[in-house]
Amino acid sequence: MDSDSSSDNKPSKNNEIKDNHTEPCSYYVNYQFDIGDIDNYIIESKIGRGRYSDVYEGKEKNTSLKVVCKILKPITKIKIIREICVLKTLKKCPNIVEITDVIKENNSDIYCIICKSISGIELKNCFLGISPSDLKLYMYKIIQCLEYAHSKKIIHRDIKSTNIAINQETKELNIFDWGLSDFYIKDYKYTLTIGSRYYKAPELFMDYKKYDYSIDMWSVGCLFGAILFQIDYLFKGDSNLDQLVKITKQFGYEEIEKFLEKYKGDCFVPAKIKNKMKGYTRKSWDEYINDKNKYLINDDALDLLNKFLEIDYQKRITAKDALNHCYFKSLNK
Repeated sequence: MDSDSSSDNKPSKNNEIKDNHTEPCSYYVNYQFDIGDIDNYIIESKIGRGRYSDVYEGKEKNTSLKVVCKILKPITKIKIIREICVLKTLKKCPNIVEITDVIKENNSDIYCIICKSISGIELKNCFLGISPSDLKLYMYKIIQCLEYAHSKKIIHRDIKSTNIAINQETKELNIFDWGLSDFYIKDYKYTLTIGSRYYKAPELFMDYKKYDYSIDMWSVGCLFGAILFQIDYLFKGDSNLDQLVKITKQFGYEEIEKFLEKYKGDCFVPAKIKNKMKGYTRKSWDEYINDKNKYLINDDALDLLNKFLEIDYQKRITAKDALNHCYFKSLNK
Protein backbone atom coordinates (compact mmCIF):
# COMPACT_ATOMS: atom_id res chain seq x y z
CA MET A 1 0.00 0.00 0.00
CA ASP A 2 1.07 3.62 -0.40
CA SER A 3 2.38 5.51 2.62
CA ASP A 4 -0.45 6.98 4.66
CA SER A 5 -0.57 10.70 4.02
CA SER A 6 -3.19 11.58 6.61
CA SER A 7 -2.37 14.35 9.04
CA ASP A 8 -2.76 11.93 11.97
CA ASN A 9 0.46 10.17 11.00
CA LYS A 10 2.67 13.05 9.88
CA PRO A 11 5.84 13.46 11.94
CA SER A 12 5.37 15.95 14.72
CA LYS A 13 7.84 18.58 15.81
CA ASN A 14 6.65 17.89 19.35
CA ASN A 15 7.82 14.28 19.57
CA GLU A 16 10.71 15.16 21.88
CA ILE A 17 10.40 13.65 25.34
CA LYS A 18 9.94 16.44 27.88
CA ASP A 19 9.65 16.33 31.66
CA ASN A 20 6.36 18.15 32.24
CA HIS A 21 4.23 15.02 32.57
CA THR A 22 1.78 13.96 35.25
CA GLU A 23 0.96 10.46 33.97
CA PRO A 24 2.77 7.98 31.69
CA CYS A 25 0.39 8.25 28.73
CA SER A 26 1.10 11.98 28.48
CA TYR A 27 4.45 11.00 26.95
CA TYR A 28 2.85 9.31 23.97
CA VAL A 29 -0.88 10.06 23.73
CA ASN A 30 -0.18 12.65 21.02
CA TYR A 31 2.84 10.87 19.56
CA GLN A 32 2.72 10.79 15.76
CA PHE A 33 4.56 8.52 13.34
CA ASP A 34 4.70 7.58 9.67
CA ILE A 35 2.95 4.47 8.36
CA GLY A 36 5.15 2.65 5.86
CA ASP A 37 4.19 0.69 2.77
CA ILE A 38 3.01 -2.82 3.61
CA ASP A 39 3.91 -3.95 0.08
CA ASN A 40 7.60 -3.33 0.82
CA TYR A 41 7.79 -6.47 2.97
CA ILE A 42 7.45 -10.23 2.63
CA ILE A 43 6.57 -12.22 5.75
CA GLU A 44 8.22 -15.65 5.78
CA SER A 45 8.17 -17.78 8.94
CA LYS A 46 6.82 -17.45 12.46
CA ILE A 47 9.58 -17.27 15.06
CA GLY A 48 7.74 -16.41 18.26
CA ARG A 49 4.62 -15.26 20.00
CA GLY A 50 3.67 -13.30 23.06
CA ARG A 51 0.60 -12.26 24.97
CA TYR A 52 -0.04 -9.33 22.67
CA SER A 53 1.80 -10.19 19.45
CA ASP A 54 3.02 -12.76 16.94
CA VAL A 55 6.56 -12.43 15.62
CA TYR A 56 7.71 -13.39 12.12
CA GLU A 57 10.91 -13.38 10.15
CA GLY A 58 10.62 -11.46 6.91
CA LYS A 59 12.53 -9.41 4.40
CA GLU A 60 12.38 -6.16 2.50
CA LYS A 61 11.10 -6.89 -0.99
CA ASN A 62 13.54 -4.65 -2.85
CA THR A 63 16.73 -5.36 -0.91
CA SER A 64 16.08 -8.87 0.50
CA LEU A 65 17.34 -7.46 3.82
CA LYS A 66 16.10 -9.62 6.69
CA VAL A 67 13.75 -8.02 9.17
CA VAL A 68 11.65 -9.02 12.16
CA CYS A 69 7.92 -8.36 11.84
CA LYS A 70 6.02 -8.03 15.12
CA ILE A 71 2.31 -8.18 14.36
CA LEU A 72 0.38 -6.67 17.23
CA LYS A 73 -2.82 -8.39 18.27
CA PRO A 74 -5.90 -6.14 18.48
CA ILE A 75 -5.30 -4.08 21.62
CA THR A 76 -6.01 -0.51 22.58
CA LYS A 77 -4.31 1.91 20.19
CA ILE A 78 -2.67 3.78 23.07
CA LYS A 79 -0.64 0.65 23.90
CA ILE A 80 0.46 0.35 20.28
CA ILE A 81 1.52 4.00 20.22
CA ARG A 82 3.31 3.50 23.56
CA GLU A 83 5.46 0.66 22.24
CA ILE A 84 6.32 2.57 19.06
CA CYS A 85 7.20 5.68 21.06
CA VAL A 86 9.39 3.64 23.43
CA LEU A 87 11.26 1.90 20.60
CA LYS A 88 11.85 5.15 18.74
CA THR A 89 13.04 6.82 21.94
CA LEU A 90 15.54 3.97 22.49
CA LYS A 91 16.64 3.70 18.86
CA LYS A 92 20.22 4.85 19.51
CA CYS A 93 20.96 2.21 22.14
CA PRO A 94 23.13 -0.55 20.58
CA ASN A 95 21.74 -3.36 22.75
CA ILE A 96 18.07 -2.74 22.01
CA VAL A 97 16.38 -4.18 18.94
CA GLU A 98 16.07 -1.30 16.47
CA ILE A 99 12.71 -0.26 15.01
CA THR A 100 12.89 0.63 11.30
CA ASP A 101 9.27 0.97 10.20
CA VAL A 102 5.62 0.66 11.18
CA ILE A 103 3.09 -0.77 8.74
CA LYS A 104 -0.63 -1.37 8.92
CA GLU A 105 -3.03 -3.70 7.13
CA ASN A 106 -5.40 -1.97 4.73
CA ASN A 107 -8.79 -1.16 6.25
CA SER A 108 -7.95 -2.70 9.62
CA ASP A 109 -6.47 -1.81 12.98
CA ILE A 110 -3.71 -4.44 12.77
CA TYR A 111 -0.30 -2.81 13.12
CA CYS A 112 3.08 -4.38 12.53
CA ILE A 113 6.38 -3.11 13.93
CA ILE A 114 9.36 -3.75 11.65
CA CYS A 115 12.74 -4.14 13.34
CA LYS A 116 16.24 -4.99 12.22
CA SER A 117 16.88 -8.72 12.22
CA ILE A 118 19.04 -9.94 15.07
CA SER A 119 21.02 -13.16 15.05
CA GLY A 120 21.54 -15.40 18.04
CA ILE A 121 19.64 -17.45 20.57
CA GLU A 122 17.60 -16.65 23.64
CA LEU A 123 19.72 -16.24 26.74
CA LYS A 124 17.86 -19.11 28.44
CA ASN A 125 19.45 -21.48 25.91
CA CYS A 126 23.05 -20.64 26.83
CA PHE A 127 22.88 -20.75 30.64
CA LEU A 128 24.54 -24.12 31.10
CA GLY A 129 28.31 -24.09 31.16
CA ILE A 130 28.59 -20.38 30.41
CA SER A 131 32.08 -19.03 31.03
CA PRO A 132 32.67 -16.51 33.84
CA SER A 133 33.88 -13.92 31.31
CA ASP A 134 30.82 -14.35 29.08
CA LEU A 135 28.44 -14.10 32.04
CA LYS A 136 30.13 -10.91 33.17
CA LEU A 137 30.07 -9.40 29.68
CA TYR A 138 26.41 -10.26 29.03
CA MET A 139 25.29 -8.97 32.41
CA TYR A 140 27.21 -5.75 31.79
CA LYS A 141 25.51 -5.27 28.43
CA ILE A 142 22.06 -5.94 29.90
CA ILE A 143 22.66 -3.35 32.60
CA GLN A 144 24.09 -0.87 30.09
CA CYS A 145 20.91 -1.20 28.09
CA LEU A 146 18.72 -0.63 31.14
CA GLU A 147 20.81 2.31 32.28
CA TYR A 148 20.17 3.93 28.91
CA ALA A 149 16.44 3.13 29.02
CA HIS A 150 16.12 4.41 32.58
CA SER A 151 17.94 7.61 31.61
CA LYS A 152 15.18 8.08 29.02
CA LYS A 153 12.57 7.56 31.77
CA ILE A 154 11.56 4.11 30.48
CA ILE A 155 10.95 0.98 32.59
CA HIS A 156 11.05 -2.29 30.64
CA ARG A 157 8.80 -4.19 33.10
CA ASP A 158 9.39 -7.63 31.55
CA ILE A 159 13.09 -8.46 31.77
CA LYS A 160 13.57 -12.24 31.52
CA SER A 161 15.84 -14.73 29.80
CA THR A 162 13.48 -15.20 26.83
CA ASN A 163 13.49 -11.48 26.06
CA ILE A 164 17.25 -11.34 25.56
CA ALA A 165 19.07 -12.62 22.48
CA ILE A 166 22.74 -13.57 22.49
CA ASN A 167 25.09 -14.11 19.56
CA GLN A 168 27.70 -16.41 21.06
CA GLU A 169 30.19 -15.79 18.26
CA THR A 170 30.15 -11.99 18.19
CA LYS A 171 29.07 -11.58 21.84
CA GLU A 172 26.33 -9.21 20.69
CA LEU A 173 23.28 -8.90 22.93
CA ASN A 174 19.83 -7.47 22.30
CA ILE A 175 16.94 -6.86 24.68
CA PHE A 176 13.63 -7.06 22.88
CA ASP A 177 9.87 -7.13 23.54
CA TRP A 178 9.28 -3.66 24.96
CA GLY A 179 5.52 -4.10 24.70
CA LEU A 180 4.94 -3.84 28.45
CA SER A 181 7.35 -0.96 29.01
CA ASP A 182 6.20 2.46 30.11
CA PHE A 183 7.46 5.89 31.05
CA TYR A 184 8.17 6.60 34.69
CA ILE A 185 6.25 9.17 36.71
CA LYS A 186 7.13 9.50 40.40
CA ASP A 187 4.35 8.30 42.73
CA TYR A 188 2.12 7.25 39.84
CA LYS A 189 0.07 4.12 40.55
CA TYR A 190 0.88 1.64 37.78
CA THR A 191 -0.82 -1.61 36.86
CA LEU A 192 0.41 -4.76 38.57
CA THR A 193 -0.35 -6.99 35.58
CA ILE A 194 3.11 -6.81 34.07
CA GLY A 195 6.12 -9.06 33.69
CA SER A 196 6.62 -12.76 34.28
CA ARG A 197 6.03 -14.16 37.75
CA TYR A 198 9.47 -15.68 38.31
CA TYR A 199 11.17 -12.35 37.60
CA LYS A 200 8.71 -9.98 39.26
CA ALA A 201 9.80 -7.82 42.17
CA PRO A 202 8.28 -8.54 45.62
CA GLU A 203 6.52 -5.18 45.86
CA LEU A 204 4.29 -6.24 42.96
CA PHE A 205 3.02 -9.19 45.01
CA MET A 206 2.25 -6.82 47.88
CA ASP A 207 -0.06 -4.68 45.73
CA TYR A 208 2.43 -1.80 45.69
CA LYS A 209 1.69 0.26 42.59
CA LYS A 210 4.11 3.17 43.01
CA TYR A 211 7.05 1.13 41.75
CA ASP A 212 9.91 2.52 39.68
CA TYR A 213 12.93 1.49 37.59
CA SER A 214 14.09 -0.83 40.37
CA ILE A 215 11.64 -3.54 39.30
CA ASP A 216 13.92 -4.04 36.29
CA MET A 217 16.91 -4.43 38.59
CA TRP A 218 15.13 -7.12 40.63
CA SER A 219 14.44 -8.97 37.37
CA VAL A 220 18.12 -8.68 36.44
CA GLY A 221 18.97 -10.12 39.88
CA CYS A 222 16.69 -13.11 39.32
CA LEU A 223 18.31 -13.66 35.94
CA PHE A 224 21.83 -13.25 37.32
CA GLY A 225 21.15 -15.61 40.22
CA ALA A 226 19.70 -18.31 37.96
CA ILE A 227 22.78 -18.22 35.71
CA LEU A 228 25.20 -18.08 38.65
CA PHE A 229 23.64 -21.12 40.29
CA GLN A 230 22.95 -22.84 36.93
CA ILE A 231 19.24 -23.32 37.57
CA ASP A 232 16.16 -22.44 35.52
CA TYR A 233 14.70 -19.94 37.98
CA LEU A 234 15.92 -18.45 41.23
CA PHE A 235 12.41 -18.31 42.71
CA LYS A 236 9.58 -20.39 41.27
CA GLY A 237 6.20 -19.98 42.93
CA ASP A 238 2.98 -21.71 41.91
CA SER A 239 1.04 -18.43 42.14
CA ASN A 240 1.77 -14.76 42.74
CA LEU A 241 1.41 -15.09 46.50
CA ASP A 242 3.39 -18.34 46.52
CA GLN A 243 6.13 -16.45 44.66
CA LEU A 244 6.22 -13.96 47.54
CA VAL A 245 6.48 -16.88 49.97
CA LYS A 246 9.42 -18.33 48.01
CA ILE A 247 11.18 -14.95 48.10
CA THR A 248 10.52 -14.64 51.84
CA LYS A 249 12.02 -18.07 52.50
CA GLN A 250 15.32 -16.72 51.20
CA PHE A 251 15.33 -13.21 52.67
CA GLY A 252 13.27 -13.69 55.83
CA TYR A 253 9.94 -12.30 56.98
CA GLU A 254 11.58 -9.41 58.85
CA GLU A 255 12.39 -7.71 55.52
CA ILE A 256 8.79 -8.14 54.32
CA GLU A 257 7.47 -6.81 57.62
CA LYS A 258 9.69 -3.73 57.33
CA PHE A 259 8.42 -3.10 53.81
CA LEU A 260 4.77 -3.38 54.86
CA GLU A 261 5.34 -0.97 57.73
CA LYS A 262 7.38 1.56 55.69
CA TYR A 263 4.85 1.70 52.84
CA LYS A 264 1.77 1.19 54.98
CA GLY A 265 -1.35 2.33 53.18
CA ASP A 266 0.11 1.62 49.74
CA CYS A 267 0.56 -2.14 50.01
CA PHE A 268 -1.29 -5.23 51.21
CA VAL A 269 -0.66 -8.90 51.95
CA PRO A 270 -3.47 -11.23 53.11
CA ALA A 271 -3.25 -12.24 56.76
CA LYS A 272 -3.06 -15.96 55.95
CA ILE A 273 -0.03 -15.35 53.73
CA LYS A 274 1.63 -13.25 56.44
CA ASN A 275 1.09 -16.07 58.92
CA LYS A 276 2.58 -18.53 56.45
CA MET A 277 5.71 -16.39 56.07
CA LYS A 278 6.26 -15.60 59.74
CA GLY A 279 9.17 -17.52 61.16
CA TYR A 280 11.26 -17.48 58.00
CA THR A 281 14.73 -16.04 58.60
CA ARG A 282 17.28 -14.85 56.08
CA LYS A 283 19.44 -17.58 54.54
CA SER A 284 22.82 -17.42 52.86
CA TRP A 285 23.30 -18.53 49.27
CA ASP A 286 25.45 -21.47 50.37
CA GLU A 287 22.80 -24.11 49.69
CA TYR A 288 22.71 -23.03 46.05
CA ILE A 289 26.45 -23.49 45.53
CA ASN A 290 27.72 -26.85 44.26
CA ASP A 291 30.50 -28.38 42.19
CA LYS A 292 28.71 -27.55 38.93
CA ASN A 293 28.37 -23.82 39.51
CA LYS A 294 31.10 -22.80 41.94
CA TYR A 295 33.40 -21.79 39.06
CA LEU A 296 31.06 -18.82 38.42
CA ILE A 297 30.73 -17.67 42.01
CA ASN A 298 32.89 -15.29 44.01
CA ASP A 299 32.35 -12.70 46.71
CA ASP A 300 31.88 -9.87 44.21
CA ALA A 301 29.21 -11.81 42.31
CA LEU A 302 27.27 -12.60 45.49
CA ASP A 303 27.55 -9.01 46.69
CA LEU A 304 26.11 -7.74 43.41
CA LEU A 305 23.36 -10.35 43.56
CA ASN A 306 22.36 -9.17 47.03
CA LYS A 307 22.29 -5.56 45.85
CA PHE A 308 19.96 -6.47 42.98
CA LEU A 309 17.67 -8.37 45.32
CA GLU A 310 16.91 -5.88 48.07
CA ILE A 311 13.32 -6.28 49.29
CA ASP A 312 12.97 -2.52 49.76
CA TYR A 313 13.04 -1.18 46.22
CA GLN A 314 14.52 2.14 47.36
CA LYS A 315 17.63 0.28 48.56
CA ARG A 316 18.07 -1.71 45.34
CA ILE A 317 21.13 -0.90 43.27
CA THR A 318 20.53 1.31 40.24
CA ALA A 319 21.71 0.37 36.77
CA LYS A 320 24.23 3.21 36.82
CA ASP A 321 25.75 2.08 40.12
CA ALA A 322 25.69 -1.58 39.06
CA LEU A 323 27.92 -0.78 36.08
CA ASN A 324 30.53 0.52 38.53
CA HIS A 325 30.31 -2.47 40.88
CA CYS A 326 33.56 -4.27 41.60
CA TYR A 327 32.21 -7.42 39.89
CA PHE A 328 32.74 -5.57 36.59
CA LYS A 329 36.15 -4.09 37.42
CA SER A 330 37.84 -6.06 34.60
CA LEU A 331 35.48 -4.41 32.11
CA ASN A 332 35.91 -0.90 33.51
CA LYS A 333 39.69 -0.62 33.12
